[in-house]
Amino acid sequence: MPATFNVLIIEDELLIAVSIEQVALEMGATEVAILRRQEALRFVPGSDFTANIAIVDERTANQHLHAIVDLVVETEAVLIVMTTDSEPAGDGLLESAAALLRKPFGDEDIRRALNAALQRIRS
Repeated sequence: MPATFNVLIIEDELLIAVSIEQVALEMGATEVAILRRQEALRFVPGSDFTANIAIVDERTANQHLHAIVDLVVETEAVLIVMTTDSEPAGDGLLESAAALLRKPFGDEDIRRALNAALQRIRS
């Protein structure tokens, strides 16, 4: 596991985002940033926050999914973990994800997804 890791969560449902944040902090995340879609679209690369793992809700990202994924890449996140409560789009983005969280999900599902992401970071 990396000595430190930061997590970026893009999710409009605050309860879901806070649940993910709690698990990430329990697993040793140094920092967790929660952004809603509009905040994510205004997020400026080069800020003080650099994400190692990004958890992006496909429905929250909606038609801006590619722009948000580009933003994640620009902020130096080495991994994208997509979340969805619908059938995933077959546009190639999900294939790059270390894990897929399907709503409803629990803490153990979040841990598995974060562990998969951390495995990818290590390799």
